[in-house]
Amino acid sequence: MKKALALLIPAVLLAGCGADDNSKSNRTQITILGTIKGEIGPQFEDAIDAYNASQEHYELVSLPLDGNAYEKMTAMYASNKAPTIMVMGQEAQELQDKLMDFSQTEILSHAYPGTYDVVTHGERVLGLPITVESFGFIYNQAVLNKAVGGEFDPSSIATQNDLSNLFKQVSALENVDAVSVSPMDWSLGAHFTNVLFANQAGDIDANLKALEAIKSGEISLNDNSVYQGWLATFDLMKEYNKSKRAPLAPTYDDSAMALAAGEVGMWFQGNWRIQPCSSLMLKVNMASCQCL
Repeated sequence: MKKALALLIPAVLLAGCGADDNSKSNRTQITILGTIKGEIGPQFEDAIDAYNASQEHYELVSLPLDGNAYEKMTAMYASNKAPTIMVMGQEAQELQDKLMDFSQTEILSHAYPGTYDVVTHGERVLGLPITVESFGFIYNQAVLNKAVGGEFDPSSIATQNDLSNLFKQVSALENVDAVSVSPMDWSLGAHFTNVLFANQAGDIDANLKALEAIKSGEISLNDNSVYQGWLATFDLMKEYNKSKRAPLAPTYDDSAMALAAGEVGMWFQGNWRIQPCSSLMLKVNMASCQCL
């Protein structure tokens, strides 16, 4: 069986190599499932075109990834059409028996320590990191400058009291809300909830053990300081949410436009949204978008 290459995403993104090589015009065809991030889809396609034009040995073909990534990957394996490379995150755990081992490859030496822990199984390393991402509050610099009466310094926000005071300052501006909270499950579920579980212990294995202890009741969330801090932050987000009267209503694009137009000061998202928001801001003469 040919093994797949995996690229992972934890706050890191890796890719995995799958099966078959097809030929076209004497080139070896390499298929890749996923574009790292939908927000950079056009740029990703341009990069593929540039790569294909730069040499005559390989043809890189991007496959669309619609819907659930794991379901798409398993369906392609079931139909014997597995891609050569897969951009994946937690799916690497379920597909580990199908992924290529990079532990003895020279390319792995270029990866920063810790960026491939999530795909390390014993002595096998089943993926390569291809990007690092962060999530948190991205903010409109102009709005926050106005709210604090000067140049906003993100390092000034170190406690929940600091965050609460900032929310109050932004809300005091005319026709501006402090924060937008998107209702998508991948944002609140995969990203915001990740903060709760990823900070239970010092490494992935310890975090997974803590998760099992929470599920079994061995760790009580009522007595868990990480949970209490996480919940207090969430309560602040709910209190100052632009859409608190209809929290399931805003779409992804609604929140992006609100941030770009200065209708909110912050939005819980990540660095993948900074460039698109900044582009929107340029059209309405706003300052840049940053990540807190």
